Amino acid sequence: MLLRSRICDESSKPRQIKNMLDAPFYSRAAVETTLDGAKTTGVFEALDLHRFRNPIILAMLAVRVPRRRRWTFK
Repeated sequence: MLLRSRICDESSKPRQIKNMLDAPFYSRAAVETTLDGAKTTGVFEALDLHRFRNPIILAMLAVRVPRRRRWTFK
């Protein structure tokens, strides 16, 4: 089970603004929230080692995750 925790102001509602990577056992996304009254952007990462141990997933590791050329975060 993945537990997604966050640190932010109580009145803030974090939201995902950009999906950066979504793999079978790992994900990364940019998240916008408020910290001490200031709007900020952070990176959320999740790693599921239970899925990583799956023999099918281990076989998939030989296949490279495609990368976007000249990718930048704006």
